Parts: sequence; C-alpha cells; structure tokens
Amino acid sequence: MSPDPTRIAGYRVIRRIGRGGMSTVYLAEHLHLHRRVALKVLDPEFASTPTFRTRFARESQIVAELEHPHIVPVYDAGEADGLLFLVMRFVEQGDLRDLLAAGEPLHHDRLRVLVDQLAGALGVAHDAGLVHRDIKPANVLFSTGPRGGDHYYLSDFGITKRATAGPPLTATGQVLGSVDFIAPEQIAGRPLDRRTDVYAFGGLVYQCLTGHLPFERDHELAVLLAHVREDPLPPSTHRPELSPAVDAVLARVLAKDPDARPDTARDFADELVAALDAAPLPAPAPTAPAPTAPDLSVPDDADDPGTDPPEADDTEADDTESRTAESGTAVATSEVPVDEAGADTAEGDGDTADGDTPDEEAPTTPVDAPAAEPRTERMPVPDRPSRPAAPGPVTTFAPPPTDAPPATGNPRPAPAAPGGPRDERRWIVLLAVLAALLIAATVVVALAGAR
Repeated sequence: MSPDPTRIAGYRVIRRIGRGGMSTVYLAEHLHLHRRVALKVLDPEFASTPTFRTRFARESQIVAELEHPHIVPVYDAGEADGLLFLVMRFVEQGDLRDLLAAGEPLHHDRLRVLVDQLAGALGVAHDAGLVHRDIKPANVLFSTGPRGGDHYYLSDFGITKRATAGPPLTATGQVLGSVDFIAPEQIAGRPLDRRTDVYAFGGLVYQCLTGHLPFERDHELAVLLAHVREDPLPPSTHRPELSPAVDAVLARVLAKDPDARPDTARDFADELVAALDAAPLPAPAPTAPAPTAPDLSVPDDADDPGTDPPEADDTEADDTESRTAESGTAVATSEVPVDEAGADTAEGDGDTADGDTPDEEAPTTPVDAPAAEPRTERMPVPDRPSRPAAPGPVTTFAPPPTDAPPATGNPRPAPAAPGGPRDERRWIVLLAVLAALLIAATVVVALAGAR
C-alpha cells in the first residue's frame, strides 16, 4: 500500500512536511475533531518485521505517557492498513535548523534556555528507560511560549529504544541516528544508555555554540570515523572569546568513552552554564614599543636662511672656524673623517684628548666676532694631489641635545649654517658619482677598442 494515502487511521492528510531516514511526516487533520496534527508514518519495510512492530507498539505507549512541557505530546500511535503511524502535536514555527541556517552561533542567553529545556526533556525520557538515539536540530522544534520567549520541544521519539534492546542497525544496514551527532558506541553496535544521548546533546550544543558541526567532513563515512577516532576542535578555535572552561566541558561531553562523559543531560547543562558564566581570558597586555634611537638628523631650521642661530652659537662657530683655518684640518662635527677628528681635539684651545676638564680661564669668547664666511669657499677638492681622499665619513652618535648648559664648559656645536658641511658632503658625493661614471665609460671604450 502507498505510504502517502489521503486517509490514515481517521486522519486526512493535507501535505507532507518532512522526510526522514525511515519515515515520512505529514500535516494531517482529525476527521471529527478537526485538530491539526503531525502524522508520522513509518516506511512499509518496518511494518513487515514482526519484531519491530511489537517493539514500536510497546515503546509508543511509553512515549505517549511521557508528560513534560518540552516533549512533543503523542496523541495516538498504532497500525492501520499495514502502516505504523504516530500522531503528535503540530508545532507551526519550525525547528532548530531554521535558527542555525545562517551558520551563526546562538546568542548565549538563547543557548542557556535551549540547554535547560532540552536537559529537562531528556531527563524525563531517561528516567522512563528510553534512549532517544536521534538528537539533532531537525528534532528540536521551537515556538513562542505563552509568556513570550523561546519554547523548545524535543520530538521524534519514534525510533527510541530501551537500553537493553538490540544493535542499532535497521534491516537494510543503516545506522539509526544522525551521522553528525551519533555516539561512537552507537556506531560500534555496543550497548546504549542515556550517555549516548548526552553525547549527541553535546554535539548539538557544539553546533549551536560555534556555528560548526563537531566533525565537518566531505563524506558520511569520514564523519563516522571521526566520531570513533578523532577529537573535535575546541570551540574557542571558532570563537576565541570563549573561555577555556567551555572547551573543557565540550571535550568531556564528546569523549569517546561513555564513562568519561557527564552522567546525565542535566549534569552537562549545569557544567556548560557555569562555564559560560565564567569570565573569559583577559585580553593580552599590549607589548611595550621597542626603544628607538635618538633622532640625530640636522634640524630643519639649520638649512633655513631665515632662521638665525643663537648668538652664543655663532661666536662658537666663528671660533671653531678660526682654529680650523690655522690648523688646516676639518672641523669635528657630527660626521668627520676618522683621522681628522683627533687632530682637532688635540689642537683645540682648552680641549684634551683624554676628556679632562680644561682650565676655567682658558675658553674666552671674542667680542664682536666677524661674521662667518661661507664654508663653500673652503670646500676641499677631491682630486687635489696634496690631499688624498678620506676613507669615508664615519658617523659618531652623540646624546640628544638638551636645554641645560654643558657641565664641562665645552659648548655644543652650532647648527650648520647654509652652505656648510652638509652642502659640502652633497658636492663630494656628486663628484664621486661623476668620477665613477667617467671611469666606467673609459673602461667600456677601452674594451670596445680592444675587440
């Protein structure tokens, strides 16, 4: 007989609303009471098995006796015209799949409500000796409660079984239960108890908490092997703001060994809520920035002709230039040739090579010193035979200048005036580059002539 008749056991079929691995669910209406219900009709091959029919009738009666606000009520069950059917309350709003369709985790407040309500429903079923075996988002219905807020129902007890029942395989060899949330002992065909549902409950909560399945693989067989052999990623991998306590609770509920899991669904719910309430790890302290070297570059106002250096510095610069002209050596600035720096130090008035403090009467400041002549007039020529090219400037680092006067009586060097050593260095570099190009051109012409 067709599994989609228009009349089944006094109910008129309106439309199909769902299809599972072993049954079809219809929206139906009672012919006399005109009450809309969810009519679940099992596939014909199950009705043809006497053992299954006997167990279905016995356990349907137990499920119908379960009374809990978060278990979908069962109104009727039995066999009609060779078909096994189950009549349940029709919940219009939808199921948990609709809430998870976007791949986003549930808000913690909503998750707390879900976990609390489902833990109570599973506790009632387990106390009655039933194991649901197929906890998944499609079997968690939701609607708006009488006082507002979410109201969740655990549904589809049609494949529940007693803990002492046989192996979890159908006559066709299919595993009873959702591949995404099935417990390892259920895959292996070992005895089942309420901790089997606790494992599936934990897998469902994992998805609600992270937006990801515990094991995301391309093939169902790979998912089954992962349930048996692998550990899921910690929830904080997907949501770093979660505390390590949440990782620990989920790792425990998804343990391969049933003895390592929480004993009841309520135990798991209490542990999870406590972990969610725990403060997350504090944010890492910002690392201190690495110390940077002082800025030893020449101030911008050194090249600005409109900026006048302090009067004392002009006098010191003139004095330094006078000493330079007499000794014929370069001025010791922030960049000087190595062999010339010592000469200036040795011959300077009142300066000592070993850093001793000069006499207090030695340094004198000339009055009405003549204006400093431009340094460009004394720029050294690179190709003068009497003055070999220096090996190169060596940068000497000095501490950054301070506003306080020097304690040793040695004044700070004045900022370079326009046309000073900075311009000299630019000309020297330019002439050196031109000389290198000229040499290279000469070599090229010579090689070309040799060929």
